[in-house]
Amino acid sequence: MLCSSDEKLLSNNYPIISRWKMNKLIQLLFSGYLKENYLKLMILSLFLMFSASSVTAQTYKTHYIAPAPWQYWSSANEIIVSTNVAGTSATVKKSDGTLITTLTPTPGAPAVYRFSGDPVGLAKNSLNTILNSAGIIVTGNNPIAVNVRNIASDDIPSGSYSSTNDQYIKGNASLFSFGDAAIGNTFRVGYYRDGDLNGVAASVSTIRPVYSVLAIENNTTVKLNGTAITTLNAGQSYILQAAMGSLVETSGPAVMNTGINVDAPEACGDGAYNPVPPVSSLGNEYVVIRGKGNKTAEQTTVIATEANTNVTVMNFDHNGVLQSTNTYNLIAQGSFITFPNGVETGTGTGNVQVGDPFSGSRIVATKNVVAYSGTANQCEVDIATLAPLNSCGGSLKAETAKFRANNLTDLPYFAYLVTKSPTDKIYLTTTGGSPAFTNTDIETISGVGTRRQLGSTGAYAVDFDNTNIGNPSSFFITSNSRLTVAMVQSGGGFSMSNFLSPFPEKAGKPTYVQSDCASALLSADPNSTAPYQWYFNGVAIAGANSSTYRAAVSGSYTITSMLDCGVSSQSLPVTIALCNIDLVLNKTVDNASPAKGATVNFTITVKNSDVASGVVSGTGNAIGVSATDILPSGYTYVSNTTTAGTSYDPTTGLWSIGSMASGQTVTLTIKATVKSSGSYTNTATVTGPQNDPVPSNNTASASVTPVDIVLTSGAGTDAQSICVGGTTTAITYLITGTPVVLVTGLGASGLTYGTTTSGGNTILTINSGTVSTAGTYNYTITATYALPSTTITTANGSITVRPAVTTPVFAAGATSTRCQGAAVQSYPATANNTTGITYSISPANSGVINASTGEVTWSANYNGTATITAVAASPCGNKTATHTVTINSTGTISGAATVCSGSNGTLTLTGAPATVVRWESSTDNINWTTIANTTATLNYTNIAVTTTYRAIVSGNGCTNAISGTATVTVNPRPVIANQAYYICKTGSFNFSPVDVPNGTTYTWSAPITSSANISGGTAGTSQLAVNQTLSNSGTTLETATYAVTPTYSGCAGNAFTITVYVVPTITASATGTTACSGSAFSVTPTSNVSGTTYTWTAALFSGTATGFSNQASAVSVPISQILSNTSGADATVRYTVTPNYNGCTGATFTFDVLVRTATPAPTASNQTFCEIANATVASLVTT
Repeated sequence: MLCSSDEKLLSNNYPIISRWKMNKLIQLLFSGYLKENYLKLMILSLFLMFSASSVTAQTYKTHYIAPAPWQYWSSANEIIVSTNVAGTSATVKKSDGTLITTLTPTPGAPAVYRFSGDPVGLAKNSLNTILNSAGIIVTGNNPIAVNVRNIASDDIPSGSYSSTNDQYIKGNASLFSFGDAAIGNTFRVGYYRDGDLNGVAASVSTIRPVYSVLAIENNTTVKLNGTAITTLNAGQSYILQAAMGSLVETSGPAVMNTGINVDAPEACGDGAYNPVPPVSSLGNEYVVIRGKGNKTAEQTTVIATEANTNVTVMNFDHNGVLQSTNTYNLIAQGSFITFPNGVETGTGTGNVQVGDPFSGSRIVATKNVVAYSGTANQCEVDIATLAPLNSCGGSLKAETAKFRANNLTDLPYFAYLVTKSPTDKIYLTTTGGSPAFTNTDIETISGVGTRRQLGSTGAYAVDFDNTNIGNPSSFFITSNSRLTVAMVQSGGGFSMSNFLSPFPEKAGKPTYVQSDCASALLSADPNSTAPYQWYFNGVAIAGANSSTYRAAVSGSYTITSMLDCGVSSQSLPVTIALCNIDLVLNKTVDNASPAKGATVNFTITVKNSDVASGVVSGTGNAIGVSATDILPSGYTYVSNTTTAGTSYDPTTGLWSIGSMASGQTVTLTIKATVKSSGSYTNTATVTGPQNDPVPSNNTASASVTPVDIVLTSGAGTDAQSICVGGTTTAITYLITGTPVVLVTGLGASGLTYGTTTSGGNTILTINSGTVSTAGTYNYTITATYALPSTTITTANGSITVRPAVTTPVFAAGATSTRCQGAAVQSYPATANNTTGITYSISPANSGVINASTGEVTWSANYNGTATITAVAASPCGNKTATHTVTINSTGTISGAATVCSGSNGTLTLTGAPATVVRWESSTDNINWTTIANTTATLNYTNIAVTTTYRAIVSGNGCTNAISGTATVTVNPRPVIANQAYYICKTGSFNFSPVDVPNGTTYTWSAPITSSANISGGTAGTSQLAVNQTLSNSGTTLETATYAVTPTYSGCAGNAFTITVYVVPTITASATGTTACSGSAFSVTPTSNVSGTTYTWTAALFSGTATGFSNQASAVSVPISQILSNTSGADATVRYTVTPNYNGCTGATFTFDVLVRTATPAPTASNQTFCEIANATVASLVTT
């Protein structure tokens, strides 16, 4: 089976990048791939990049990996460790510290390790159980990247596959460690779809996803939706199930995963898993690409981390052209929306591919959200946690190893690269492939896709597959601009996904010093830069903006700082555990002398003292508090009740408490029955991460001494509860001997009792009866023995008769009125004799209500009537009441439209209160700009980008309330500079720029030509490119000039020109020349095209000469070189010349340069001649 989660390539040197806003979808032109290369496409999140900075981001030496739904410890799993640093070693350990192996990756050669152990029948990890060694910890001496792969794929060793022996480790999956970005304290868990994920037996798989958490520090309390559910020490894990969008909080740093061992979107199923990022690492913008999966799997779920989050989803086809836009309001924290990936078309069902493959969606939210996406090929499935588009991400280098099947055979894959630069080259180096590549421009490799713009983002994609790059065992990619590298293993019966989309870079981890119990001084990393912001438990601390902060409250602290890319995300958390606490545990039992078989109640209280003691100068809050109380052998556990927000596990005896304010007390009551024999001393102990100055009060015990009376009726009959008017169950006791027995305390119940004897012992029966008077009847049995001396034995029990529950009464009455807008308000109700009140609200789009408290998070978009219903529960019947809330409208704005940039328009507010205070506008729905306008009409002019408008209104019970919004969507008019092309004689040009919005078309009339010698130019209408073939029949340079109008989504930009210079056949020649040795010659060829340049080769034609050379790049005239001849005879150098004009070449020609020999001047000796004599100069020689 095929299944995968995302994994990433190595990026230990994340460069700094600046923020960008994606306006269009990624255009992925993978149509040239064979079908078999596309068994599935990972749902991908793209980090796109801006400037080229040399600064590198944080690197990760230690990776914590939470458990998968299956166990890691078998040969069906392997781990890949990569590094960019020579001399790296990495230890792989179980999370309990047990060493598995030590690996030595090198740059360009990742280390791959196959775990040992038989996967056949290997049990899945247990739910709701503390696991001591289920996670993985990988530690390097240098920065490393870690990828864990499930490679079972129904292909476990020796052909031993059957439908049952691999049932706990189905399929294949891939998880890449997010490194430091995965560590946090607050998580919003989820999956790509809600509901049941399979139809298999519960013994094989859970029906819904599971979520695992791995603690990094001791005494880490794990809370689920505000209730502490367990306490973990470092390296321990816990796997839980929860509703989509649930909040998981940890008192210490932790990592989490989401997944399931069988996800069956259509018929068959496979496992999937992926990290759950902490809230501190999230963003508000994501991109997802649709694969070739079915409708069930091709979905994305977005979960809100803050109330009233608006999410806009723009859907694009595979060409990057906008098809639709949808906006959703996520009312409360944890609210979610699920939608199809990209463009979903067609009516096919089941395993049939439905939709537009490689279409996609851009997700933009007004507040941070988490996004989980799925995809599939037929019934095979995958999940990915999308990484946010953020200013601090990307990589200058990416590295990974090939994909392998369980039997070690290679698996096919394809990949694409995303860069912000249209020109910076991308270099590939491979190991183990054929042919091998070393720092090779990847776009020069045969079969690799050409660079193309992704939508209108200014980002560019290049794609390739494993065959294009020679099937290497590993490869790495580098560039001077940051890259996102997406990689999908697809085929061969497997599917695993690999993508590099780093989560936002964190600030450096702060340090602290603590000189007393009252506070600790936190300091930012010394390499960090202002501005700073300190956070406590993920919430910004007002005014905490310096490099240091004095923490007077225990808890988790983080910091943000300025990086070259912008403001960082929150740092790794630092847990401050001050010693200004005193935990006091007390324990009592309600019956110290119970009958055997009787019910007893142990009450354990833990108080965080508000009284200073010992060396503590003050009192503070406690964190990570837990207690243990394991019933000894003399008791049988029945039930427990705890203070809200805490929980007790009777199997382990762990009472998870969590945080406690100074002076706070929490209570645990354990109900148990007393056995006839065993240990009866019950001891409880409280602990936590803080140093308690008074440890003596951390432990307490309570014990009972059973009397010689035995409860013989059913367990719990001595502590039964009925409704008023109900009938009790008879209660019987066996009392040794024949004492005088008296039962007191039955009072107004009307119940009777009697005794009989049997075998010399007494049987006491409190008879069954109907009780009409409510109350708690605590009865006492007294057995008085006369011989040998008077002794009295007593035992106790109780009968609770519940009165009828009363109708709930809302504190706000039956009705109330509020102004439309986002807010959180409570609507509590009370009722007598209830075991609890639950709340609901309708309609669902009006708000989200806390079912336990009646707290409503109101939708900012709703007006009208909402009904809150309170149900008071009781074993004796429920009672219901309603409260009606009228939400007054703040007005709606008409005039929303889609326009072209530079347009003007009018917006009108209607249905609003009387007073318009002002208008506001926003281009991101986060930051709002004031518009000084107090009328109900707003005119906008020359609008440049998509903008949302709202009015601030007062009146009708509303004060400075926010109206409904209207969005004016702006399509950009393409802006293109004038262009020029040179073509030769008869040639073609193609203008198809990558830096304009995808889908831009071009319209032009026939070109204006410089003469009739130009032919071939025609007009064009709404073309995706300007592509013409022109001819020049003349002998001179001619031009054809096109006036082109670009249009995008109906928006025409300013016309630009394309001037095409058509070069004729170049005819050039030159005449040779003579040069003296050691001097320069100059030859100026003649050409029919002005501005012709020349290349040449030069060779000695005769004689001996030096100084001549070839000219490989074209240069302007004249042609000139300095030649020398020292031979004593003339020499000839022949130049073979090629004329060139803007890439067009003519026929070669030659010319010769005669280089004269270097002849010295003659000399002679002095001679004398007579004036009248004829004489001949003699002995005249040269020297």
